[in-house]
Amino acid sequence: MIRFYRYFRSLLFKANYQELLISSSLLIFFLFINFFALTNLIYSSRGMLSLNNLNYEIAFNTKELQKIKSDNATMEIKIKNIVEFKDSDLMDQTIREYLGYAQEDDYIIKLN
Repeated sequence: MIRFYRYFRSLLFKANYQELLISSSLLIFFLFINFFALTNLIYSSRGMLSLNNLNYEIAFNTKELQKIKSDNATMEIKIKNIVEFKDSDLMDQTIREYLGYAQEDDYIIKLN
């Protein structure tokens, strides 16, 4: 590109208009192509901005997946304890939450 610029500058001093027109049109064409390539590199659907957004989404989804896996592991332990009747407090809590039962010594306070 530098050699082309030096050649273009030397043509200006010779003042051959046909070569000057061809060289200037080539220069404008290459500048247009470079501008087009640069804008596509940054703003296209596969450009740098899209890559940054995708990396952010990947990090966010990875954190969310880890949270879901840890919640799943705790739920599996609770389900295993309910099925094997190991944790009577957990069974009592589950029955009260889902079926709405209360024991005889429980007090119910209704609020508006």
